[in-house]
Amino acid sequence: MSIVDIETGMFGSIAASLVYPAAAILALLWIYMQIVRSPVVLTHAHETIHIPIVDPDTHRIRRMPLSEFVKKHCPGLYGPKAVYHPTLWLSNGHLQTIFTSFYNDKMKNANYFNNGFRYERDHLQLPDGGNIALDWCPGPNRHPFDETPIVVILHGLTGGSHESYIKDLVREVTKGPQYYRCVVVNFRGCAGTKLTTSQLYCAAYTGDIKFALDYIRRKCPESPLIGIGFSLGANIILKAVGEMGSDCPFIAAISVGNPYDLLISSRALHRSLVGKIYSAAMTVSLKSLFRSHIDAIKDQELIDPDHVLKARRITDFDDRATRIAFRYRTVDEYYRLGSSAPHIPNVRVPLLCLHAIDDPIAHKEALPYHEIRSNPYAILATTQQGGHLGWWSGNFTIKRWFPGPVHEFITAMFETYLSLPPDLQKTFATPIGLSAPLVPSRAILPFSTPIDPHIIHKEIHATSFGESDNDLSDSEVELESVPDPNTHTHTNNNTDGTATPVPDPTSAGASRSHPTQPAQPVPASQLLRPTPALHRAVSRQSSATHIYALFLIKKLVETIRYKGIVVVLLSWFFGYYMGKSRRLLN
Repeated sequence: MSIVDIETGMFGSIAASLVYPAAAILALLWIYMQIVRSPVVLTHAHETIHIPIVDPDTHRIRRMPLSEFVKKHCPGLYGPKAVYHPTLWLSNGHLQTIFTSFYNDKMKNANYFNNGFRYERDHLQLPDGGNIALDWCPGPNRHPFDETPIVVILHGLTGGSHESYIKDLVREVTKGPQYYRCVVVNFRGCAGTKLTTSQLYCAAYTGDIKFALDYIRRKCPESPLIGIGFSLGANIILKAVGEMGSDCPFIAAISVGNPYDLLISSRALHRSLVGKIYSAAMTVSLKSLFRSHIDAIKDQELIDPDHVLKARRITDFDDRATRIAFRYRTVDEYYRLGSSAPHIPNVRVPLLCLHAIDDPIAHKEALPYHEIRSNPYAILATTQQGGHLGWWSGNFTIKRWFPGPVHEFITAMFETYLSLPPDLQKTFATPIGLSAPLVPSRAILPFSTPIDPHIIHKEIHATSFGESDNDLSDSEVELESVPDPNTHTHTNNNTDGTATPVPDPTSAGASRSHPTQPAQPVPASQLLRPTPALHRAVSRQSSATHIYALFLIKKLVETIRYKGIVVVLLSWFFGYYMGKSRRLLN
């Protein structure tokens, strides 16, 4: 055997020994990629509105359900291509979110459009003396205002038009063949805008975006509009769309990475150590923005700048600055009233909500599944992975996934709307095709939905014993704060997120707080009659019967307020009754 044969055989055996490990590694990678692949899941009402479309075959107008329209025209949201494949080394929501933060810093000042477009800034003066910046792309100098459809974009917390997720969407929307126009509405004090009043912005305040929409409509009266918001901007734009209802100037709206319920999202965020780190990082950004405008903000008499700059969590900052500036009594009240989820049933334009289940900031607990299913205008698209405004895909050339499906939805809506005659454009979002009429929304009160009174009774039953008289009086106040359903009261929703109660003119002296009517005396025969519920209580545990008796005594004395002798007699009688309860009931 020659030396060449020996070397060939040796290298062949080495190569053969490497084939199996390589094949095993590739197989494991393939299995891993199949596990982390994230199909898009759509949630919507059983019946969605029918929007008018032009049949491409017959060129006649017909109606199509919104859900079917999305499934047909948006392959990135429904079908075999509606799958998000995360980057191999960014398959976790935290990794996606952290990478997004670093990428935003990297691309902050980069010319990201690669098509010759640049932002053209337009400063808009507000009625209260403040100002916001509108960044157009393409701007009027490059492309004069005409009938080109416009996408109105709202950024996230302390962000602006420079954010990478904004630029990714702008680059996707402004490219051919449609060449739509985008305008980014920068909040007060953001993206290099000078703060000219002591008021900043918050998640509940929709006055600025409504004023900006009115300005855009005056500039481009013939251009159809679609609104899209990210994170905090998604909460603001969705809340504004719900407040405007049928008067909304958008033909459609999109919400991406929305926290929906600020109170739930805040509590979920601060539940874990990683969430507290996110909160601290966002607080640093808020304090940096606050510090850059401290000369204007210090005019607020109730805000202590030094105290604000010592905040360590986002709830601390909101409690020391935001809720004071916007006249909320507590930070939880600001979170409740500023949430966009209660306004979803009032939306009257096609709405697409895009969310990642593993979003560590806009937590999945706050996802408004019931509100989405109750509104035939709304569709929720979720993926298991994606993080907060991430959705990074590709292992070598990394790019975001979400601009593709969002662009498909925008294009489908604009093209369908522009293909219709003017009379049908006016009725584009008319609720047609529903078997039942839409249920009108009740007025959104400045507090949560009242708890059912019988639940409060059960809570008092379980917790009031062994407490002081002061604790019991607190329970009574809580019970009296439940609005009387027979009293007609409605509210006017303000643009700052608060609600002003307005008494009904037909009922004099009507107010938000209605004291309950005095309870009528209950006959003793009804109180002392053995009931099936009492039988079950005695058979389970005799202590439950004692609690029930003490509860009745306490409520009876508080309600009818007989003389002391009655209290003594009733106490003696019920004590005797408790001792003989088993014999009497048997």
